[in-house]
Amino acid sequence: MYNIDAMYTLANNRCDWQIYRKTEKCNKKCVGKYCAVHNAQSKRGMKTFPCNICGRGINHIGICYKCKYISKHKKNKIDRIIN
Repeated sequence: MYNIDAMYTLANNRCDWQIYRKTEKCNKKCVGKYCAVHNAQSKRGMKTFPCNICGRGINHIGICYKCKYISKHKKNKIDRIIN
């Protein structure tokens, strides 16, 4: 059995995951770059990015919920489909 207090002393980093539709990060204690939940999501290919206009989290689709900004990655995909 693991001692939970000992595990938290090893976790000296903060999770760097951008919360979807919010301007803040997760900030849970973790050992690596992300906490356990967001590390599993990252391995499955899920990512969030900050919006260039309002700073809220954009999901993998690339469209901001608040200001309707379309990321450059999404614009490039749309251009390839149209042309």
